[in-house]
Amino acid sequence: MKNLLSGSVLILIVAFFTLSSCDGPDMASMENTLIKYQDSVSGLVPGTQAVQGRLERDFNTESITLKLIIVSADFYDARPDIKKEAAIKGGQIALRMFGKNIDKGVLIITQDKRFHPKDPEDGRISDMMIDSQKNAAQTN
Repeated sequence: MKNLLSGSVLILIVAFFTLSSCDGPDMASMENTLIKYQDSVSGLVPGTQAVQGRLERDFNTESITLKLIIVSADFYDARPDIKKEAAIKGGQIALRMFGKNIDKGVLIITQDKRFHPKDPEDGRISDMMIDSQKNAAQTN
């Protein structure tokens, strides 16, 4: 039992140093930016009741995806082109605030007012087109 416990502690220490030595953006700094981002996009869609942002890191590719969840019963049934426009605008704001550290982004509109540790079941997803916006910015 003692060997099992000390082995587990060793694995945790190695994992900590492996993750903390990864190249890439400082996630703590990005979380602080995320709080500011949530404030900046609170008026992005009509009837916003709540805003929740989430950064998800894919450790295989080192890419970071921004998920912006907005609760809005008014906007939930909006036309897809209007949702797409809001998503692209949210992506533009994200690129201004996070810079090159964001690789992908999605806007998720829901009517469910509860906190969402995962994507809401009724979520309607629109791509923020961050990758193409980055490419367009680099060619200009």
